[in-house]
Amino acid sequence: MVFGFMLKKLRVIGSNKPSAEIEFFRGLNVISGPSDTGKTYIFQCINFMFGGTVPPKQISESEGYERIFLETETYEGKRYTLARKITGGDFHKYECSINEITSTSSYEVLKSKHNADDLKNISSFLLSLSGFKTGKLIKINQKNKTRTLSFRDIARLILADEERIITENSPIITENKTNNTAEKSVFKLLVTGEDDNGVKEIEDPKIRKAKLEAKIEMINSLIDKVCLELKESKISESENEFVEEIKQFKELLNVIGSQIEERTNNVKTVWKEIQILETRQLTINELLKRFNLLRVQYMADLRRLEFINEGNQYFTQLEYEKCPYCQQSFQNHNCHQDNQYFNIYEGNEITEACQIEANKIYLSLKDLEETIKTLESESEEIKKEKAIQKATYEKEKEILSKDLEPKSAKIKNDLDSLLDKQKTTYFVISKKEQLNDLEFEKMDIQKKIKIKQSKTDEKNDISNNLDSYLIELNQTIFDLLKELNFPDISSVQFDDKLYDFLFSNKHRMNFGKGIRAICFSAFMIGLMKYSQSFDLPHPGFVILDSPLTTFRDKDKQDEDVNESIQESFFLYLSNINEQVIILENKEPSETIKEQINYIEFTNIPGRGREGFFVKN
Repeated sequence: MVFGFMLKKLRVIGSNKPSAEIEFFRGLNVISGPSDTGKTYIFQCINFMFGGTVPPKQISESEGYERIFLETETYEGKRYTLARKITGGDFHKYECSINEITSTSSYEVLKSKHNADDLKNISSFLLSLSGFKTGKLIKINQKNKTRTLSFRDIARLILADEERIITENSPIITENKTNNTAEKSVFKLLVTGEDDNGVKEIEDPKIRKAKLEAKIEMINSLIDKVCLELKESKISESENEFVEEIKQFKELLNVIGSQIEERTNNVKTVWKEIQILETRQLTINELLKRFNLLRVQYMADLRRLEFINEGNQYFTQLEYEKCPYCQQSFQNHNCHQDNQYFNIYEGNEITEACQIEANKIYLSLKDLEETIKTLESESEEIKKEKAIQKATYEKEKEILSKDLEPKSAKIKNDLDSLLDKQKTTYFVISKKEQLNDLEFEKMDIQKKIKIKQSKTDEKNDISNNLDSYLIELNQTIFDLLKELNFPDISSVQFDDKLYDFLFSNKHRMNFGKGIRAICFSAFMIGLMKYSQSFDLPHPGFVILDSPLTTFRDKDKQDEDVNESIQESFFLYLSNINEQVIILENKEPSETIKEQINYIEFTNIPGRGREGFFVKN
């Protein structure tokens, strides 16, 4: 994975002013020209757009200009444009190129100040483009206090102005010793990819001692409290005795419980039997009511038949008259006059019919009487059985309520009492253990008070396997210097005391300005190439101001590097894949100019591009 981004275009605009603009490409970009052509202004604008607090220095050419735009592109092809007032303030972030921005283009406001709790700031945005995850921590002092990483921490290792590039001081740490711990931590993060998350902060000795003494006071208070609780608690039996006695009570309780369960089941069974008998009793009673009604009906039918039979006997004793139609006796009557029929039945026929019907009723009545008798007998048996079952039910309930349940309750009470005693025993045992622990803790704190807290050994702290990483970084810088034809280079080593590099066992500070600038440049470029080769987070570009033309001192002559190193410097960077931007008075050869993005400021009206700003 390739982390980082490239600069694509820098533009400064103002009302009724021609835009000042410069375009960058991947690889080497050289902006060459004499002093006072705007090279340093370009450097200051870029630094300002990376969250710097100091605006570009006001020069006559910049009067009337109001806003700065900086277009970037990630190595994955995503373009962003940052806009900021030239006087400072928040940023506007556009997700497009500069040329695509219109008055209606949407943008996101990014605060200029880094804030770990609110990621909508320029620092968090640039860190994310560089491959750094949110919330990376760096140490800021020897007490291991930490803060979140800011892009301004990284900017020092990718931007070098014309004064800093020739400094005798370390390219990693500044002369301000209060910032050295943070600067070393940032360097370690870039080289190893590991931050200081998890580092335990070291307290101030006075605060630490006060806290420890407060802990002792609290422990003494706890010890007094535990001793008082132990004094009020007494143990009469051993823990083992409690265990055995509790076991016996539980076994007895299980036996009683089984008996209660058995009796309860018996009660339920008897109660179900009683309910079945009650149901059958109700059924029989209902049947008897209906059968008695049927018997009354049968008796009424018998009386009706008896009445008919008696009437027939009286009727047969009457004398017959003649038929009014045929004048014959009713016994011989066979008259069909006017469809009138007169049938004469013999009296004995009616008596016989009544007798047959009465016999049927007597048979049914006999069966009914037997059924009623059977039901009444069953009803008596049910009453007797129900009485027996109720007696059994009451007996089982009495055994439960007056014998088993009181026994169970007593055993439970005894067991609860025993468990309370056991709880008291365990309480006392735990309090003794607690007292012992408190005494040991008190002794441990007293030892800590006597022992002075050691400060962080930053030499050992930064090592943290850093030596193995530095071997690779040293080799990367060494290979780079070999390509530059650095004079008599035999080795590159890191000095963990000065936090600088030794070149052929010679400190960088002991070289002249020109060589110091080359070594400074080699460190920055080497760190970028090292990060890319090991897939470590890095912005992915380097900007160098005057790496070949040394700082001009009025009282001293220039201390330029020789032309061999100068030519090798441009030649090597012309083939580099990462973006390097150089602001320089020196010019590369014509051959190299054709291979790179070369921009020349002539400072001569009418000849080429005069400078960064278009002069009227």
